[in-house]
Amino acid sequence: FNSEDNYIDILEKKENEKATLINASILNDAGTHPFYVNRLIFPIIDEDNNVVAFSGRKIDDQDDKLPKYLNSKESLVFKKSSIIYNYNNARKFDSIIIVEGFMDVISLAKIGYDNAVALMGLYISKNLVDKLKNHKEILLCLDNDQAGLNATMKLISIFLKNNINAYVIVNEETKDVDEIINLPDGKEKIINIFNNKWKMIDFVWNYFSKDVEKDNYQQIKDMILKLVEYSKDFDQFLILDL
Repeated sequence: FNSEDNYIDILEKKENEKATLINASILNDAGTHPFYVNRLIFPIIDEDNNVVAFSGRKIDDQDDKLPKYLNSKESLVFKKSSIIYNYNNARKFDSIIIVEGFMDVISLAKIGYDNAVALMGLYISKNLVDKLKNHKEILLCLDNDQAGLNATMKLISIFLKNNINAYVIVNEETKDVDEIINLPDGKEKIINIFNNKWKMIDFVWNYFSKDVEKDNYQQIKDMILKLVEYSKDFDQFLILDL
């Protein structure tokens, strides 16, 4: 397009009402500018293959003033808590891999993993929980930074409370899945990482105990209290492991 005005003119000539374009996050709230500017656009598709929203990743990572990702506003057809990115393709598999970002999903598909998905956030609706229960195996493979570890622990808590048995793929690399795949030996590295599959109980134990000093009473006490929060929800899975 030659200009933002031209962009808006074309949309309106296609008989799109401005209020509809604003509600769909095509235009900003004032209806004067495109909602997404200088961003890589990812269509968000529901399990019936309908485009229900968009997510735009900023192109210039040096600009700290802008959010990394900008998502469409929630609407009648788009509820973040009920959408899984790429679930329209992955729903047919018994096993699904939950990764952190859209690019992780896309890169995994390039090397043959068509069952990778990304959540739109850590608040998960009951409808989404019910969808996940349809799969025999769920693998969590989030980033190996503190944010990724915290998200993994949050999802483990959600899965336990909803009787979902999942495994954690322990990625000890400093790079995320997309970055690893784009290395010269990326596919081999990912295969090795996916072979490092931990039961949730093992991951939780390691998460809370790894930095505890055996002669530090307060650290041991704090670890036990944290483990107690999870222990009651592990009962049904401990039975399965016997």
